[in-house]
Amino acid sequence: MKFALGIILLALAVLIGPVVWQFTHYDPQAVPTSGLPWQIETLPSGESKVFDLTLGRSTLAD
Repeated sequence: MKFALGIILLALAVLIGPVVWQFTHYDPQAVPTSGLPWQIETLPSGESKVFDLTLGRSTLAD
């Protein structure tokens, strides 16, 4: 019984720990990162660009 309770508490700590860590170390003054290849960019034409590919216009060869 004590072993099972210990396993459950350990699992909860592993699952909830990162969430608590993120909320306690939040910096509202931090500048958001931009220019990374996986970020979606909206072009002036209204199209979306990600990984240097324009959605709906780039080909498979691109």
